[in-house]
Amino acid sequence: MRGKILVVDDLPDVRSTVSGLLRDAGYLTWFAASRQEALDILETEHFHLAVLDVRLDESDEDNREGMDLLRDINQRYPAIAVIMLTGYADADMVRQALQPVNGRQPAYGVVFKQEMTVLPDMVRMAFQEHLHLNLELVIDDPHQSIEKLAERIRLVGDHIPLREDILLQIRELFGKLFFECERIRLGQMQQGFSGAAVFHVVPTYRERGEGQSVVVKIGERHEIKTEIRNYEKYVRGIVGNHRIPEALRMAETHNLAGIWYSFIGLGGQPDTFTNYYHSAWLPDILPVLDNLYRETLFPLKDRTGRMKEKYDLRAFYMQHLHLTDEKLRSIVTGLDARQAIFSEQPDGSWLFGTERLPNPLHYARTGNFWADVFFATIHGDLNGQNILIDPHHDTWLIDFLTTTDDGHILQDYAALETHLRFRLVREAGCSLETLLHWAQICFNGNLQHVPLSAVVYDHPGLLKAHQVMLHLRALAAQSTGYTDRAYLIALFFNTLRSATYREASDFTRNHALYCAAKIAARLNAYSGS
Repeated sequence: MRGKILVVDDLPDVRSTVSGLLRDAGYLTWFAASRQEALDILETEHFHLAVLDVRLDESDEDNREGMDLLRDINQRYPAIAVIMLTGYADADMVRQALQPVNGRQPAYGVVFKQEMTVLPDMVRMAFQEHLHLNLELVIDDPHQSIEKLAERIRLVGDHIPLREDILLQIRELFGKLFFECERIRLGQMQQGFSGAAVFHVVPTYRERGEGQSVVVKIGERHEIKTEIRNYEKYVRGIVGNHRIPEALRMAETHNLAGIWYSFIGLGGQPDTFTNYYHSAWLPDILPVLDNLYRETLFPLKDRTGRMKEKYDLRAFYMQHLHLTDEKLRSIVTGLDARQAIFSEQPDGSWLFGTERLPNPLHYARTGNFWADVFFATIHGDLNGQNILIDPHHDTWLIDFLTTTDDGHILQDYAALETHLRFRLVREAGCSLETLLHWAQICFNGNLQHVPLSAVVYDHPGLLKAHQVMLHLRALAAQSTGYTDRAYLIALFFNTLRSATYREASDFTRNHALYCAAKIAARLNAYSGS
């Protein structure tokens, strides 16, 4: 990777001289002649460093637009390092450029134009000392994971960068996170519903050789920074008892950020729960779930939580799962009408074949979701990618974007059951007809004692999922404040969310809508409506 530098000076000769020096040192350079031109370029291009002339109008001795541009960059693009150029001995300017403001030095350094030859060395030091960016890092990416992430990552804002710019930012994050390394090898990328991606990375250090595999997460900058704050507030020193995850390092660019997770006492290469689930036998999976919920996942929550009487769980789940009425409507509008397995009836109900069920989208708006419930610290979004299994079958957690100390205690069980139903079982090759049959028996009668049917028994992948589901429900039932109704409400909203993702296929949407309709019918029976 080559460093990318923006040179801003109103004089063409100076721009040419500076750019020539930096290109000879191996950097890529862009030019701007004014503050506004520089800001326009910064909106569409990503840079590591900017070299700014203090006076951007040489005909005006009082001009200090370069200092204004320095403040602009500090505020809007804090990941960019800045070096100031000046042809005049101006002590006040040097003080303003180098004196820390809120703990941050506005400019990395100041270079006098009479000593321009020192600029490449100062730029090199800025990359090492200020940016902590390893431009020479070799990235082995056999699965083309960086390319895939650049295409799939979800960014927000008015100015979404081009794909080439996103690629540069991803590589920059690896260069910052693995500053001391000679090369890294990326494993298969695991992408979550938020658009962020998790990598297993094997680093090779310049002096120590190959190191132990580490876990890295890359995603939208504000989400990653929120996760860091949640980790510090809710997780550090609480999760995992003796198995404490540690967010060792964070790096950011203008749009993205990354976390290098390290775990004390991991003792070997971890695997994701998704991979473990598909490769392990049922007798091995069930103790792992026990370990997850009883030891790793906030073991003190039963003693630190609190009951909330007559609480509107709809309000909690709509906010926590980032659901809106518009998103719920999009489940049907995004479904190919020719593929829909239901038809709407004059009374508003839906007909699935010969089975009449409530319209789950209408029920989500009008149903009774008030209950006496227990709230505590929760992870908030458990799935097969953010639960890690070590060689000793102990569980570890990453991905704390949705972690809160004020969450419905059953969310962490309902989220994993939903992931099991719509991701892990789907990957086992079950037909939609088979999954709808399974849903019929899963949401009737006692939630903890769902009888086996011949269809389930004859499909090994579904039989395994059925037993795991029952074990999850048994663990959930041991939680403080548990009721079947509260658990069904949690399942209802998690099920609807699984159909709102952009990647959701017609298969998944149909499956989720049927399950949500079955749950709505069951909840209707509780309320007598």
